[in-house]
Amino acid sequence: MNNCIGAGNLKHFLLFLIYTWICSATSLILLGWNYFFCDDEQCIFNSILVELVRVMTVLSVGSFLFTSSMIMNVCYGLMTGIGTIDRLKKKALNTMRDSDEEPIPL
Repeated sequence: MNNCIGAGNLKHFLLFLIYTWICSATSLILLGWNYFFCDDEQCIFNSILVELVRVMTVLSVGSFLFTSSMIMNVCYGLMTGIGTIDRLKKKALNTMRDSDEEPIPL
């Protein structure tokens, strides 16, 4: 994401991340609601369906955590004006306090 997303596409990338985060949160809510709060007699889960729900839950949690991390990374870059590579270089050289970058204007 460091140099691949230009300043002109940053808004669209952030919107993509937010939409992906909303979809993964919705899928987690729906999976939990249908799996844990099913009080009907027709809620008989065979072993294949249980494994499918477990796999979908793992995928949903993984995508939720990944997009959350990416959103935080993009927001930090917007607020500070420092990209990920520059931030890692400054952290390695212990020069984070000496930054002269400006926040990215919206």
